[in-house]
Amino acid sequence: MKDISELLNRIIAQEAKHIESIRNSLKENELTTLRLQNKSRILELEFEERKRLIKEYRNCLKEILETVQAKKQLAASTKEQIDKDSSTTQMVGKLVKRLEKQKNMTTSRL
Repeated sequence: MKDISELLNRIIAQEAKHIESIRNSLKENELTTLRLQNKSRILELEFEERKRLIKEYRNCLKEILETVQAKKQLAASTKEQIDKDSSTTQMVGKLVKRLEKQKNMTTSRL
């Protein structure tokens, strides 16, 4: 009977160690799960922040593009106006030269 009691005590001790090992393993797994959940939250926050920054960046690029297009249109219309003004100036210059020629011809006849 004494042998059976010792055997049962050893089995109980081994099972107690095994159970303690399983508990420690569960605690480690719980801690690992909590760490992973924290990392997941951090990654979600980072993802949202990057998403917001990308949206902001796109808006800035759109504004820059609109500004560039507006400047381009302004430059084109300014160039057209300058071309019109220069052609008008040329026409006036030609008319002035003709009038001067006519004046010179008229004065030389007199």
